[in-house]
This record gives sequence, structure tokens and C-alpha cells, in this order.
Amino acid sequence: MSSENFKILKEIGSLDIMQSKLRDEISSEEARIAFVEKNRAKRDSDKEIDQKLLAEAKEQMAQLENSISHNQLLLDQDKKHLLEVKTNDQLINLEHQIKDREEQIGVAEDQGLEFLDKIDGYENHIKECTTFLSGSLESLNEIIGEVEAVRTQKNKEITSLHKRSKLLVEELPKAFQDKLSLVVARKIKLSSFTRIINNACEFCRMSVCSADVTSVEEKLALKTCSQCGRLFIPQQALY
Repeated sequence: MSSENFKILKEIGSLDIMQSKLRDEISSEEARIAFVEKNRAKRDSDKEIDQKLLAEAKEQMAQLENSISHNQLLLDQDKKHLLEVKTNDQLINLEHQIKDREEQIGVAEDQGLEFLDKIDGYENHIKECTTFLSGSLESLNEIIGEVEAVRTQKNKEITSLHKRSKLLVEELPKAFQDKLSLVVARKIKLSSFTRIINNACEFCRMSVCSADVTSVEEKLALKTCSQCGRLFIPQQALY
């Protein structure tokens, strides 16, 4: 095989790496959108949960207020009855009943204060979530615009690099093209090509036997790493 063909392969490999980096840059930009959307989804979920808890707390508060009003009404009636009792036993029983109702009202009022704190906390958090969702929506739209501009530009560069790579492939002999097609079909990360450094694959560090080293470096044979599947580029074709 000609070393010039391997040089073309090396250039194709460089173009592939450049395309891969551009795709990574696009992914990195798109991650900005995903990050904001994830935070918005979290706040929206928090808001929905707090809205349900707020509704429950308000319902419990209303029931508590009804209970307090009812007990207060009974308490007022009991106090009026104090003037109507005729025996000492009736007086003692009524006073105990009044005391129990006052205690019940006191406990309910304390619970009411706790519910008011909860309601206040839920309402404040809902407001915070609403403010965040409103502000972040504007930011999200701005980021989407920025990312779309970057994506468009990077895709243009990728298309240009792909065209250059395709033209270079067409310059290769069929044997090179066939081998290259097999390697590229594996969609190996970073690069479809590698070198032999100290009798091992530069990428995966898999040992390469002496016979294969000689075939690649001296006979310019088309060989791939048995571990990672990358195509070996001879040292003499690197310059």
C-alpha cells in the first residue's frame, strides 16, 4: 500500500475528530437548555405539590375554625347556664364542662397558628417558584436562540468537513475505502484511527505482535487493533 494513501486516511481521521469535537460543542450547548428545563421542571413540580398542600391546609384550617366557632358558641351558652343552675353538683359539672371547652378551644387555636405558619410558608414558596418560572422562561428562550445560532454554525462546519472527507475517501483505492467503511461503521468514539506506540495501540494500550508491527510499519498493511477496532496508521504516514 502507498504511504500517501495512509496520509489521506490520517487527514480523514483529523477531519473526523474535528467533526466529533463540533458535535460535542453542540451537545454542550444543548446541555444548557436541558439544565434550565430540568430546573424549571423541578420548580414546577414543587409548585404543584405546594399548591396541593396549601389547599389541604386551608381546608383543615376552615374545619378548625368551624370547630372553634362551634365550641365557642357552646361555651357562651354554658356560661349563661351558670346563672340557671340550682344545685352545687350542677354547678361543679358545668364549671368542668366550661373548663374542658376552654381547653379544647385553646388547643384548636394553637393548631390554627401552626396551620397559619404552614399556609404562609406554602404561599411564599409558591410565589418564589412562580417568580423563578417566569424569569427562567425568558432566560430559556434567550438560551434557545443562542444555542440554535451555535447549532446552525457548527452544523455548517460539520457539513463542510464531511464533504472534504468524502472527497478524500474517493481518492483512495477501493481496498482502502472498503476497510475504512468497516471501521467507520463501528462508530468508535474520538477517532477511527490509531498508532502503534511501543508495540501497543496508542488508544486502548492493547499489545501488538511483532509481525503486525512489521506489517503496518514496513509493509504498510491495512490492519486494525484487535481490541478497539481502530485502523493503524504507520508512523511514516504521519508527516
